[in-house]
Amino acid sequence: MILYKKNVIDKLSEKTGLYKKDIKAMLVALNELVYEEMDNDNAIILNNLLKIEPVTIPPRNRYDIVRDKVYQHKAYQVVKITPSNNLKDSIRKQNTENI
Repeated sequence: MILYKKNVIDKLSEKTGLYKKDIKAMLVALNELVYEEMDNDNAIILNNLLKIEPVTIPPRNRYDIVRDKVYQHKAYQVVKITPSNNLKDSIRKQNTENI
């Protein structure tokens, strides 16, 4: 099952008793915060959920077999999202219960 943004807003509204427009505003603010922090090379850790961090991939030498030449790739950044151990354990527990 996939939960889209509207479904997430509905479920959070039911769980918290907050208005849907307030939850939507909070999700928009969280979205903006994540983009700002990634631009500033800062990691975000949401305890018991996940870690979002920018990672710089260093430059690497590559060999072009056709041109018989070595060239170097530029360094670049990627976003790494790591689930918390609690989240991994909950998935593992569900998988063992289904067997």
